[in-house]
Amino acid sequence: MSKLSNKKFSSLSAKRQHKHAARLLREIVEGREELDSYRPYEKALKLPAALKEKRSLLERLDLHEQNADIPYANQYQITTDDKESNIPFLEIDIYLEDLRSMHNIGAILRSNEAFRLGKIYLSKELPTSALEKIRKTAMGAEKICPLHIKNDITKLKRPLIAIETAENGSTTDSFVFPTKCTLLFGNEKRGLSKEVLSFADEIVSIPLFGNKNSLNVATAFAIIANTIRKK
Repeated sequence: MSKLSNKKFSSLSAKRQHKHAARLLREIVEGREELDSYRPYEKALKLPAALKEKRSLLERLDLHEQNADIPYANQYQITTDDKESNIPFLEIDIYLEDLRSMHNIGAILRSNEAFRLGKIYLSKELPTSALEKIRKTAMGAEKICPLHIKNDITKLKRPLIAIETAENGSTTDSFVFPTKCTLLFGNEKRGLSKEVLSFADEIVSIPLFGNKNSLNVATAFAIIANTIRKK
């Protein structure tokens, strides 16, 4: 890419400066430009010198893209050491009722792909802007196990197993998860609604030993997924 002169770069708004710096750093990360070509931009923006290690460059690139308001879909995508898996998904589906955090949904997608349980169902449609946030956390897992919508809980795979804090339910220490079922996870604040709980065939909780009586829903899912795979 053509590099701007110091005078031209300094005349730009901060947002456009970060945009140009991001473009140049992309080429440096990909080995098509030398790091020295970026130093004047770095100095003009009063940033500390970025290290030559890839992690340092990627962190700086992320800073520029954030300050340039570059949409996630257009941001630099980091290549990971993922490998092709031929391990099939289990027939243990997941139902997420009214989750508010797209970060949590994305994290559950990523964990579900890693542990390979089953299909993920949302209780309602999400706007395109929300799906964009999910993709940012899922990091490609949404392409392998896409989200589905299921408004009628009676159409889900039985038995329905509610993952909820409850004194009258079973715990993961003793409960044996069936090979075919649907796990129910509820809203971050309210948990599962009374209506959904009324359909549950089983209620299972994760034993906790601290003052807090609940876990983040994405954390709870990861624990359940690991428990199922271990058993």
